[in-house]
Amino acid sequence: MIYFTIAIILSKVATTLTQVVLGWVLSPADFGIFSAATALAGFLMVCREAGVRELLIQRGPEGYDDLIGPGFWLAFWYNVLVACIISALAFPIARYLDAPPIAPILLVLAWTLPIGAVGGILAASMRVRLMFRDFSSNMTTSSLARQAATIAFAFSGFGVMSMAWAAMVASATESITAFLRMKEKPWRKPAQVRRWLGILRESRWLMFASLANFAVDWGPFLALPLVTMTSKTVQGYFSFAWSITAQLGILLAWGMMLILTPVLARMNDDRERQGAAVVRALRAVMMLGSVGCLALGAAMEPIEHFVWKGKWEQSVLPVLLLGVFFPWRITFGLTSALLQAQGRFKRYAVVTLFEGAGLTLFVTIAALLDPRTDALAWGGGLWLAISRLVICVIEFRRMGVSARITLGSTLPAWTIALVAAAAALALDAFVMRPLLAPGGTLAHVPVRLADLLRAGLLGGLTVLLSVLAYRVILRRHLEDALSIAPAKLQPLARKLLRMPAPTN
Repeated sequence: MIYFTIAIILSKVATTLTQVVLGWVLSPADFGIFSAATALAGFLMVCREAGVRELLIQRGPEGYDDLIGPGFWLAFWYNVLVACIISALAFPIARYLDAPPIAPILLVLAWTLPIGAVGGILAASMRVRLMFRDFSSNMTTSSLARQAATIAFAFSGFGVMSMAWAAMVASATESITAFLRMKEKPWRKPAQVRRWLGILRESRWLMFASLANFAVDWGPFLALPLVTMTSKTVQGYFSFAWSITAQLGILLAWGMMLILTPVLARMNDDRERQGAAVVRALRAVMMLGSVGCLALGAAMEPIEHFVWKGKWEQSVLPVLLLGVFFPWRITFGLTSALLQAQGRFKRYAVVTLFEGAGLTLFVTIAALLDPRTDALAWGGGLWLAISRLVICVIEFRRMGVSARITLGSTLPAWTIALVAAAAALALDAFVMRPLLAPGGTLAHVPVRLADLLRAGLLGGLTVLLSVLAYRVILRRHLEDALSIAPAKLQPLARKLLRMPAPTN
């Protein structure tokens, strides 16, 4: 998990830099168009590699060699078929939506599928073998290539197509670097076409779950242009706010699912141990996610003013609202990892569809009632909190984890971070802003320096107050978070927090 955490941090830094550049170069309407195109492409793709990646991981090391040949060839030709279908539909869809730029975006995104087939299958091979260092390194290389390509294309005048071409660069990079790391050639294995139908029968729920999974992140951006009259500009502001918050929230959830699925699969014969592992992961991730998302949300206003000088002002409040609710989104990775590890693919698909459909419905209803960016954030955020809490209670109860333990592992950490962020915002409103206002003690401070001071105060105070409260009130949760820190950093962290190392 540590290797993947490092990869997440590097990816977040690169993504943040890219977001800054795109915020300068592109317009809110551009973000609205790209989010709609990405949602359409994801819906049409149904599932990358026909669910073969997830099936390989669930089969484990014992079944990998038997499945890799027919699995790879099925995945590759499935990706080619889907790319052809999307290509045929690209221009009719663009005409229907009266958005010509969507067609070339769909075409480019479609052909990232076959290009990335090798990388997708070999990434599954790394996860089956628990080669997380190599997996994380490969993921980081692909992510950095994507962000660098996005920036290069944006500055070269490609506009909204910058993000589409960068996705193709990332797919090619992932396939090439995965091959160089693994030296594995699945295309040399026999295709065994006669087995494809049987593999599809096994993976059908994984394919359905992939479609539902995509709806959890992109469903609203598909429904908004098709169902509501929300303007592309408002959609763009909401998309920008969602992507800012998701840099941390979805990366943590995705990382948890990728790492924990093969690990929990090895505990299927010991459900008590599996349940204990789930509880520890839930405590740690809720604590880290709550602090990170709320610190970002609290500091967004001065950050936006410093970086974009008011261009994305309408995304500030949505980032704060989503930061309040997005810690619950991170738990999606934990329940998904558990269901996939246990081979309960049908239930995983149904639960994920419920969440994706609910999110899309709530955001759509919010847009119909009040087509403003903050209303969309309220709709999506409320559904995230409600659905995630209910699903965590239900799914973990099946593991013998009571509702009391689940609620105790989530609500206190989230509430503490909420109170800390509220205290930081109050201090900024009643102390820092008056000091920086004309006639105030710090009125002479340059505007951009004032933005940095306020961002540091809001984010830093949220983190500091949260950690202090965790140290006093949620010591056991903090122990779980420290237990996954790098071994060389644990002594320093424990010294700062005055928490001695456990004796057993």
